[in-house]
Amino acid sequence: MKKKWFGIMLSAVTAVCVFFAGCGSAGDENTGISSDSNEGENLVSELPGGIAPPGGEIFDDTTIFVYAQKDLRVLLSELVNSYQQIRPTVAVQVVYEDDAALEALPKERAACDIVFLVRRESLDALAAEAYLLEDTSYFVVKDENGGTECLSDEENVSDDVTAQVMYAFAQTANQEADELARNAAFDFVQFLISDMAMEIYQQQP
Repeated sequence: MKKKWFGIMLSAVTAVCVFFAGCGSAGDENTGISSDSNEGENLVSELPGGIAPPGGEIFDDTTIFVYAQKDLRVLLSELVNSYQQIRPTVAVQVVYEDDAALEALPKERAACDIVFLVRRESLDALAAEAYLLEDTSYFVVKDENGGTECLSDEENVSDDVTAQVMYAFAQTANQEADELARNAAFDFVQFLISDMAMEIYQQQP
């Protein structure tokens, strides 16, 4: 009789151990899947050129406003389309204006997050009005080999290089923008200096 009860108890203990071992294994597997999934998302989201890892999920739905010169429609369309492939939750509204209207932006107090121009002098004029955020001005220039490179305002762009400036852009000190829009605007500027954007600049006539 004792042997019979001992056998029953042993079977019960074995069954319990197997059950909890199975649960532990399932838990490990679930954790592993979650970890692998996140790692995969990070790998997929990496972008050459130093831009922060893209992925629309890092931003809630928001809209940023870019003011650009009228003859940059084709370029901005390509840039915005490429950016929204990696940031689908950020809507980029581009407003095209002539030089006079762009120079008047500080006085008009338009809802502008980024300015995109073709002359360094125009960007410098806006900077002189304290309209731009510090350390966000960049210049796309032709290099010695006919390619393109992006220089920041901190790199003391010389007069010789200024003559080769193709595009100039910066984030504005938009006081009406909330934190989400400001962060998205900064993110778009980082995209504009990325390798992906450089390829688009290079293809322009």
